[in-house]
Amino acid sequence: MLRVESLFGAPREWAGRRGTLDRIVEGLEQGREVRVFTDRVVSPSYVYDVAAATRHLVTTGAAPGLYHCVNDGHASWHDVAREAAALLHVEPRLVPITIDQMPLRASRPKYCALSTKKLTFTGFVMPSWRAALRRWLTARGAPVA
Repeated sequence: MLRVESLFGAPREWAGRRGTLDRIVEGLEQGREVRVFTDRVVSPSYVYDVAAATRHLVTTGAAPGLYHCVNDGHASWHDVAREAAALLHVEPRLVPITIDQMPLRASRPKYCALSTKKLTFTGFVMPSWRAALRRWLTARGAPVA
């Protein structure tokens, strides 16, 4: 069983399946104000890295169990948005908010970072979320720094 968190980078064929990072980047690219959590810490997960890790676990016959399958590292959504803005060469118009200031359809924990240690022991090392973000933005055709 794989536990993922804060997925991003869905293929274009999944039209309509936009996540938090999609909305943040679209806002940055359009020069809009973007509201981002300063107190919600996540481990962003690039879908292509999750797929590669899944393939590794299946083809190597890894022991059954629960694997955290996220890109390495963690950050607040505010930090992720600042990194995306730097890579996109845009001046971000970020509006810092806290999770209790935003009405959500379902409650969300503030700390969602996951460790990939068990996955690493199988021989698969997840790239950092920063490297994954750069690859995703490049794949979208953005001129990245």
